[in-house]
Amino acid sequence: MDLTCSTSITWGSRPPSQTNLLSSIQLRKKPGLDSEDRIGYYLILTYLLFEFGRPHELLGLNFIPLGTGLSILILFKLLASGRMSISRLRPQLWFPLFGVMAIHVPIAVNNFVALMTLKDMLMLYFVSLGIVAFINTLEKNISLIKVWLGIHIFLAVMGVVHGGVGIGGWMEERTTSVW
Repeated sequence: MDLTCSTSITWGSRPPSQTNLLSSIQLRKKPGLDSEDRIGYYLILTYLLFEFGRPHELLGLNFIPLGTGLSILILFKLLASGRMSISRLRPQLWFPLFGVMAIHVPIAVNNFVALMTLKDMLMLYFVSLGIVAFINTLEKNISLIKVWLGIHIFLAVMGVVHGGVGIGGWMEERTTSVW
């Protein structure tokens, strides 16, 4: 069995079809941060900071629901930009979950907790749509991951400084150690 290649390829040469493809890719404008993208992008980063990092609780302002307000701003930005797309399968899979949660609000033992859980899931849905819409380049994704890691480094330092008790909802040692 002969395993040698019958065509000869020299280094630095490309077939004509591949050369045209590469030149069209290089001439295409790189997606940058226009003002619409920039606002949505910074809303997402700010939401992550205030919802998970909770720096406002260090100042005693934990009664202000900044995460909910920022998720509503993300929803408004999605609607204004026209990027709210629910035509794919993944966003549509949330709807049966919302239906089951809505049915259980009136029949739950604790109606208020069921309603607040439904509200929080709706807000999280809008944030996840915002992440898909506004974190659309590799650079934005890398900076999102850096911010996410920075938030958790902050949470880890706060947990160590306060004897294993974290800030926000992480009020016991076992939960702080997970993060």
